Amino acid sequence: MLEEGNDQNLHATMLPFSILDFGAVADGETDDAPAIQRAVDAAHSAGGGRVLIPGGARVCAGSFELRSRIDFHVAKGATLISATSIEAFPRSVFASGEESDKRLWIGARDAGDITLSGEGTIDGQCRAFALGEDEHIFTPTHRWRPAMTCFENIRHITVRGLTFRNAANWTLHFSGCEDVSVEDVKIFNDLKFPNADGIDPDHCRRVRISRCHIVSADDCIVLKNTSPFAKYGPCEDIEISHCRLESASAAFKIGSESHDDFRRIRVSDCRIERSNRGLAIQLRDSGSVEDVEFRNITINTRRFAPVWWGAGEAIYVTALPRNAGTCGGTISNIRFHDIRCDGENGLLVYG
Repeated sequence: MLEEGNDQNLHATMLPFSILDFGAVADGETDDAPAIQRAVDAAHSAGGGRVLIPGGARVCAGSFELRSRIDFHVAKGATLISATSIEAFPRSVFASGEESDKRLWIGARDAGDITLSGEGTIDGQCRAFALGEDEHIFTPTHRWRPAMTCFENIRHITVRGLTFRNAANWTLHFSGCEDVSVEDVKIFNDLKFPNADGIDPDHCRRVRISRCHIVSADDCIVLKNTSPFAKYGPCEDIEISHCRLESASAAFKIGSESHDDFRRIRVSDCRIERSNRGLAIQLRDSGSVEDVEFRNITINTRRFAPVWWGAGEAIYVTALPRNAGTCGGTISNIRFHDIRCDGENGLLVYG
């Protein structure tokens, strides 16, 4: 894992690159993505730096890309909000598959030593991408609605202190990353907005998620091995602790995208509240799940409407082939210690 003290010392000495010095209007309406990108590129060219959204600023932006040795810092009292037109999001998250229409807001690729920090807020303006509202869910929605982030093939990435709100799609997506730390982060997504996952480590290694408070209509924390990023191998060495989770789907899940193995996963000292499912393992593809430990977790479940995934199960473990052509993997060596459950359904283990 990246040493926390070294990471903090590194960014404390970085030169500041305020987006206001690179032409940002910061009126909450103008797309300031070009100014943000200029600040990022200048900091990267200088050998690294802190790209700053200063306190009190309200900045609207479409897509931009972070680079190595950047601390993207949203200061206390500052808000970064998503643009809402499709033209503001030229890049897709997935090159293929069912979700290839999904666009990307904030990303980075093939880089290292990236931090997102601060006490400010990043707001995805999810309701701007809805086309209708039912009693329990916003549907239909734009198929292209942007994921808040996707960080691909990054070594050493830290997200610390920020508040993320109203994601229109996945909030924090790490694909093929190594040495990931997410700490003291708040994610408050709309409980009626579909596919707005909290944190998605996808084909990642050495991930630490701690002291986070996540409210999300879709899964709060979900480990994935998606097909489009299959080249990055298994998801392994994951530690999740001291988190508070609330979901209209699963609070914590492994799967269902499981095209590679999941190994050495520890979830401890967490509180799950008012969720449609508590702890879930959903194996559907050729990968296997092994060596997983859940310890000292309180779970409270309630049945949401049938449009959401789950039926109030506190613990849900299933292994079912996705289709007739799937040769499914196996689930083995899963341990539950000191789990306290209170809810509207029981425990399901099914294969």
